[in-house]
Amino acid sequence: MQEMQNKKLIVVLGMHRSGTSAVTRSLQTLGVDLGDALVPAVAGDNDKGFWEDADTLSINQDIMSALDVSWCPLSPYRWSRIDADKMQEFRLQAMELLIGKLKDVPAFGLKDPRLTRLLPFWQPIFRELGVDVHYVLVVRNPLSVAASLKRRNGFAEFRSHLLWLRHVVPSFLDTCGLPRVVVSYERMMADPEVQLRRIAAGLDMPLNEESSAFLDYTRNFLSPELQHEHHTVDELDVAGDDVPVQLRHVYAALRGMASDAISDGDSTIYELFLEVDRYLSGMESSLAYIDRLEERNEELLHTIPTEAVARIAELESAYQKLAEGQAWLESQRDEWEKLAESREQHVAELTESIKVSEQLRYTSSAELTSRVAELESAYQALSEGQAWLESQRDAWEKLAAIREQRIAELSALVKEFDRAQHPALPEVRGRLTELEVAYDALLNGNTWLESQRDAWEKLAASRDQRIAELSVALKKYEEGNAWLESQRQAWELQAKAFAARLLEFEGHSSESTQGV
Repeated sequence: MQEMQNKKLIVVLGMHRSGTSAVTRSLQTLGVDLGDALVPAVAGDNDKGFWEDADTLSINQDIMSALDVSWCPLSPYRWSRIDADKMQEFRLQAMELLIGKLKDVPAFGLKDPRLTRLLPFWQPIFRELGVDVHYVLVVRNPLSVAASLKRRNGFAEFRSHLLWLRHVVPSFLDTCGLPRVVVSYERMMADPEVQLRRIAAGLDMPLNEESSAFLDYTRNFLSPELQHEHHTVDELDVAGDDVPVQLRHVYAALRGMASDAISDGDSTIYELFLEVDRYLSGMESSLAYIDRLEERNEELLHTIPTEAVARIAELESAYQKLAEGQAWLESQRDEWEKLAESREQHVAELTESIKVSEQLRYTSSAELTSRVAELESAYQALSEGQAWLESQRDAWEKLAAIREQRIAELSALVKEFDRAQHPALPEVRGRLTELEVAYDALLNGNTWLESQRDAWEKLAASRDQRIAELSVALKKYEEGNAWLESQRQAWELQAKAFAARLLEFEGHSSESTQGV
């Protein structure tokens, strides 16, 4: 087609996990368009993107589905499985796709590891469109590729090595005589500036090393995390029998071409690849048998009885719940341990408080007992003194009454003598004087007794007040002792409750550990 003659198509070829994504991304530094329908990045697989057109990938997957193959069979594709009408339909889709991709850009980059084995389909379309096609062959140490496939897909090393040959050998032979450049992924990671110059020269495209695209790729995009697996050439040289000798020779030839130590037109290299291709063809029946075994395994996996699948789902669900329960128990265990530690500390504090309280209680009890004994002794003494005072007061009151009666009698007698002018009046008067003196003495004695009685009553009142005060103090001591006793009992109950809770917690922890 006339409108395609000035268009450039860059096709990146290489084995899966060989660094084709990183190399394809480098084409943007040369102004190559990669389209606006890129396959999104996948974390843990290609964190920085696949850099391959999703529309192209869709056609490739449809073709492989029609061939009834996956992306990784060891045996060659049987193109006869697709009838002519279906093949023509695929061709028209592919041509329409490329025309649309190249319509508004001078150069378009096409990358998909499946292209390596689908070149028999695509190359006739390239020629029919008349587009200027250049190839970039990306090569990586087969040991690194095998390690990556083992990590991602669980492939055995020997299978990965045969798959590496199945991709690399056709990509070399099918592009012989066409514009191409061989790029080492390891060299690109180590010295991207040099490799970009090689690619630009091989594709006959200008390279601006001052451009933002160039600087962004070399300084930001390329990083060590892109290279999850890294094996050296020396490791490949000393590898065991799992590495076919043909693989060693092919990788050595491609490494030489990637370092420009071997020219692309070296006939010995071409003969080497032809020989390896014949080697693979001679193994075709064996490789087909291996593929059938793989397919059989896949069928067995997909024909598991429904009940078994359901049971597996139940077990997975139960396992998930167990895992969640385990995580919960571990979190609870941490909280329980913290709580137990806190409670043990609190119990220790309570125990210490109880000890102090016991000491205080015993000390206070002894002091109270001694003080009560003193108070009781003082009270007894006061009571005895009060009783003696009351007995003395009664005696003095009786004596005073007798004296008052005697004085009254004497006074009446004096009056009677005065009226009668008794002859014995002088003698009586003398006696009366004596009685008056005795009367005065009795009055004075009675006054003294009354004063003593008042003093004793004041003393008794003072002692009664002191006894009342001591009784109040004794009551307070007894109340404080009762409070201490109640506190001690409460603390003992709380300590027992904490101990029971700790035993219950230890029981739960033991059951949880046994359950897990």
